[in-house]
Amino acid sequence: MNPLKIILSALLPIVAVYKVWGLYSGVVDFDFKPHEDYPHKEPYSKKSDANDNHHRITVVDEINEDIDAYNEWVDEQNQQYKDELFEKI
Repeated sequence: MNPLKIILSALLPIVAVYKVWGLYSGVVDFDFKPHEDYPHKEPYSKKSDANDNHHRITVVDEINEDIDAYNEWVDEQNQQYKDELFEKI
């Protein structure tokens, strides 16, 4: 039998969802930790109150913007490395 099927068959349905999630009274750290070569932003962390949806969504949106910009930078770097590799081949 496929090991993945065994694992998936052990999953149980969600019975209840509680409004509060996380530890530390719902205060959650969201981190932005780009590679050390990333020139546009330094790593940072933002605290968010998981019980306040408006604040949490605002913090997550801000970090997601930085993550999107970082991912674009990574894609550009990868393309440069691929181009260099194909030149050498």
